[in-house]
Amino acid sequence: MKVTNVKIDSRKKELVITAGRKTLRYPLALVAGGEVVVAAEGDDETGNEAITCLLVSGKTQTLHLDDIRAQLGDADYLRDQMLYDMTLQAQKSVRKQRVAKRALCRMLHISPAQLYRLLDQTCYSKTVDQMLRLLQVLGCTVKLDISQAA
Repeated sequence: MKVTNVKIDSRKKELVITAGRKTLRYPLALVAGGEVVVAAEGDDETGNEAITCLLVSGKTQTLHLDDIRAQLGDADYLRDQMLYDMTLQAQKSVRKQRVAKRALCRMLHISPAQLYRLLDQTCYSKTVDQMLRLLQVLGCTVKLDISQAA
């Protein structure tokens, strides 16, 4: 996800970040320990995947969009992270067990193209349900830990 626009809302004391179709609101108090932010813009060096804030002291601070989304508890980001972790575990299990991909396709009733999509960690169009089925066929146990936020 790329940052397309950053504004400082001094009345609400937050950064208003537009990235893709999402608008994120990040409290200014979390930037540099509450130091006054003079300007903010997308960071070209990171391919606009981060924000650089100019502080009143003259220092700059760079905030990566993934860190902002994780701190704000963005549900899409958490889903993507869960899919990424599940995919890496599936890749490890396939390598460790040395199971034939054709056999996996037959067990899951899917095409080889679908299996390769499930094993691709950069593909986020798959569902958690599909990954759970793949991990079950590979003999993995998936535990979801739900706890109250502090």
